[in-house]
Amino acid sequence: MTNCSIPLSALSSWVDDLETDSQKPQLTRHIDSCPECDRKVASLHKLHSLASQDFDHEVKELEKDLSWAENLLSNLVLEAKAGRSIPLPSPHQAVRIRQDEGAVVAAVRAVADELDEVIIGQCRLEGDIETPGAPVEVNVTASVQIGLVIPDLAQALRSSIQESLERCSKLNIVAINITIQDLHEKSLND
Repeated sequence: MTNCSIPLSALSSWVDDLETDSQKPQLTRHIDSCPECDRKVASLHKLHSLASQDFDHEVKELEKDLSWAENLLSNLVLEAKAGRSIPLPSPHQAVRIRQDEGAVVAAVRAVADELDEVIIGQCRLEGDIETPGAPVEVNVTASVQIGLVIPDLAQALRSSIQESLERCSKLNIVAINITIQDLHEKSLND
């Protein structure tokens, strides 16, 4: 091993191509003739490559996480709108009582808010909700906490949604379809 006086920072800058053009040829000649610097540069190249791969992986994971969050937010915006109007039974023919689709979707979301292990991504009412007694399906996508038994959690969510809808709506719910699209870590608050 030699006692080369070229600092590691200079070699790192050379690897990152940050050295000025006037210094680069001189440093290149030195690296080519110095085994110690050549070894350090090889290690820096490997470190740079590994860091770049790790960074690319982190960016892809972040994009995946952000795309799921963006999808969730766009669904919330869509569901926050009143939506279709659901007729409710009225004690008098002259009085028309209606419920907005958004209120029913909010009731479904409120159920998930009670379950720390579940995050609802999307909730859609499929069918003719404007005709009393017409069959309606509730389609829900969700993320569940890693490590839990998914079929049991989906059934608990389905039962809770059904109970909530029986209390707040007169829709003829024929199916509550739950699709688990993602898994998430346990909340930091737990």
